[in-house]
Amino acid sequence: MWGPGRPPRRPARSRTPGEAQAELVAARLAVDLSVRGVLPHGWLSGRLVNEVLCGQGWDEGAAEFVGLTLAGHHGNFPPVNWLEERLTLKRRGAGAWRSVQGEVYEAAVLVSGARPYLGEWQARVPSVPVQLVQAGVVTLADWLASNEDLFPYEGRLPQGYLEMSAARVRRAGAVMGVRSAWVPDGGSAVMGAAALYGSRFGQTPRAVQEAVYGVVCSAPGAGLLLIEAPMGEGKTEAALVAAEVLAGRLGANGVFFGLPAQATANQIFRRILGRLERQGADTTVALAHGKAARQEEYRALLQGSVGVGECGAGLVASQWIVGRYRALLAPVVAATVDQLLLAGLASRHVAVRMLGLAGKVVVLDEVHAYDTYMSGLLQGVLAWLGALGVPVVLLSATLPARQRAELLQAYAGGPAVSAIGPVYPRLTWVDAPRGGRRGAEPVVVAAEAARRRPVAVTLLESR
Repeated sequence: MWGPGRPPRRPARSRTPGEAQAELVAARLAVDLSVRGVLPHGWLSGRLVNEVLCGQGWDEGAAEFVGLTLAGHHGNFPPVNWLEERLTLKRRGAGAWRSVQGEVYEAAVLVSGARPYLGEWQARVPSVPVQLVQAGVVTLADWLASNEDLFPYEGRLPQGYLEMSAARVRRAGAVMGVRSAWVPDGGSAVMGAAALYGSRFGQTPRAVQEAVYGVVCSAPGAGLLLIEAPMGEGKTEAALVAAEVLAGRLGANGVFFGLPAQATANQIFRRILGRLERQGADTTVALAHGKAARQEEYRALLQGSVGVGECGAGLVASQWIVGRYRALLAPVVAATVDQLLLAGLASRHVAVRMLGLAGKVVVLDEVHAYDTYMSGLLQGVLAWLGALGVPVVLLSATLPARQRAELLQAYAGGPAVSAIGPVYPRLTWVDAPRGGRRGAEPVVVAAEAARRRPVAVTLLESR
């Protein structure tokens, strides 16, 4: 939304700012180019929309939430007292500006089909995690609306522009290079462990893997599964199966798999590609870390990437997704864990990162290798994911009881301490917060290790 102190972008090389200003003045829209300051146009848009909604009787909190989603679309949200700052007439506009701003609002309501829902929205404020995801949607919409391949500049809007614009939106996936969401096998939860592991990996499941399958098949809803088992028990395969079953049961349409190092992220990316190819998946994949473009398979996918409408079925990678802040928007992502931990910081475009995680199953390996700082960030992200109902699978050789409890409590949003003592291998499940209920007693399942090795301990006398 334009403010009076910010004229529209110059649309053509032959058109000067003076000519653009003259057209606005001729339309009785005065432009004062002397207005300068630190108020970004996104924040101004948020203020103006907040004013419109409050004028229509919206709850103040609901109106501020909508204003904030617009104000933060360039990655930074305004301070807590942003509505208290006095907005001068030169900034917010008077006279014809007010009617034009109202027309823009009405056009947005009409085109989006939002009018039947306004009565419910005007008195309802979503939870903060949901607000953050919705802010990410607004940012993504702004990026797409600014893409000249999708929305070329039209000059004066032609007749039927709204219909034309709606048709162009259908090409958004092609411009992003995102073919479609990942579709898990809906029958994976009823195949049985032996059939599922056999079809996916050509192997008979070990006891730990069977136990994981049983837990995710019987889970009442979204939750966190912590798998603690020694090396060689097939934790990675178990996690991939858990992600597929949970996605199929809960309607998730993507997977994020995070590891501490680039080398291990490259390895799991290769294994995920093989798994998706055997499934015959038709989706977009991404490898997210600083040197991802050097990974052989990912580089080949990027070099072969074309418009989604121009290629056949199969796996693709997107040059658009490679852009900064965008990697998590791909349906299937293998990454270093820092890509996820950044979603727990007050960093730029954190809303887009959270949007990329919503609707996915999140898998994190080697959580025992995280230092104190990383563990603290992880707990913050788990709190967001739990509140959003995002299923999470954590893998570890073993964890201290305190660290285990901290991770479970962060996700559950409250006390989540199990009364069961030392068990190993150990599977721990805790439900995500539901219906305002925070905190839940974890369910602990003991599994049998495939290999046992007796250890003799000899106590030596101290000298």
